[in-house]
Amino acid sequence: MKIDCREIGGGFMVTVSYTEQKTSTGKDLEEDFSVALQQIIDEIEKNNNITQKELSKKIGINEKNIRNNIAKLKKLEFLQRIGPDKGGYWKVLMGGKIKNVIEPQKH
Repeated sequence: MKIDCREIGGGFMVTVSYTEQKTSTGKDLEEDFSVALQQIIDEIEKNNNITQKELSKKIGINEKNIRNNIAKLKKLEFLQRIGPDKGGYWKVLMGGKIKNVIEPQKH
């Protein structure tokens, strides 16, 4: 946003301008979210010992988002951690396909 004030005659003029910002629709965010979740599942199916740091590098999102997405996958019962953080492994549940479960049914 830009504000410009100028003195003119016996008063002043204020001009307020802004640049319209591109925003995402809820559908875009849902699609990006389900894509990231599916990528996590796919990478874990390839290597069930993969670390969150490695997932972050492969998928291209930060480690905090990886942790949040893994928590979501665990809550939805698509992913389970077997054993401790160090020395354990990931187990993918329900065949690893999440798209139809997360996205609402289209009529």
